Amino acid sequence: MGDEAEETAMSSPKSGPTVLVTGANSAIGSASVDALLDRGAVVVATVRGDDAAAVVAAERESAVAAGRLTIERLEVTDADDCERVMARCRPTVVVNNAGAALLGAVCDVDDDAARAQLEVMVLGPVRLARSLIDVARHERSDGTELADRRVVNISSSLASTPMPFTGWYAASKSALDTVSERLRVEAAPLGVAVVTVECGAVSTEAWDDAADIVRRPSVDDGTEAGRRQWGRITSWLEPRFADPEEVGRRVASVALDPSPPPVTRVGFGSRLGLASRLVPAPVRDLLGRTVFRLGRAR
Repeated sequence: MGDEAEETAMSSPKSGPTVLVTGANSAIGSASVDALLDRGAVVVATVRGDDAAAVVAAERESAVAAGRLTIERLEVTDADDCERVMARCRPTVVVNNAGAALLGAVCDVDDDAARAQLEVMVLGPVRLARSLIDVARHERSDGTELADRRVVNISSSLASTPMPFTGWYAASKSALDTVSERLRVEAAPLGVAVVTVECGAVSTEAWDDAADIVRRPSVDDGTEAGRRQWGRITSWLEPRFADPEEVGRRVASVALDPSPPPVTRVGFGSRLGLASRLVPAPVRDLLGRTVFRLGRAR
């Protein structure tokens, strides 16, 4: 979409809350946009590039024409970009969905790649949440009646499920969960709700080359059998993965329903993390090494 088309859409008659969704061209992001539109929300779909913007717009021409959907280019790692989009669109709800899984053994990943994962998956969501909260702080200082606002953070059951070769992705989601818990308490007096959607395995294109990425060790470190087993197990389980549309509907629900629960779980294996916490660490480690053929502790 060009700037003129975006301005026309932004000025058209609207109804319902305005929800900003990052990573709107991904499977979960796209499904969330559709579910939010179905629920009557006005949606700001953010993507990183023009090609992705064109695809999102082309698939929803009627919503764009009605002024219920606008597409914005947004790089969540750029603080100025985040400030610009938030000021322009003034959403009442932010859905932090952007990001991709960085797979491989922890020591396969170099500093730059690990830093980029944390930047996108943790600092990016916090930047957008901060913008929403800053508006609420301004309202409070002015004595304005506080509007209901909400931050929806998309997380993963891998944050608390000790699955090998997902360490940096799990670390980023675990950090996001921790930040969300603290922010939920801190933002409550300002009328800003913070909720988490914890996804299990979801059927997306990310799984198409996941096994190949995991099987690409940086050195011959004795984990080859485990890497191959990781691919076999995930391929065997893939038919059971959740449909992105199921996740999208759940995202729309927690974004728009009154008083959503602090954490909502959806998708295959989304409760594994809860069970994992009940198992002693030595037992978890033994199960992980046995299932993924990673030998025994020395």
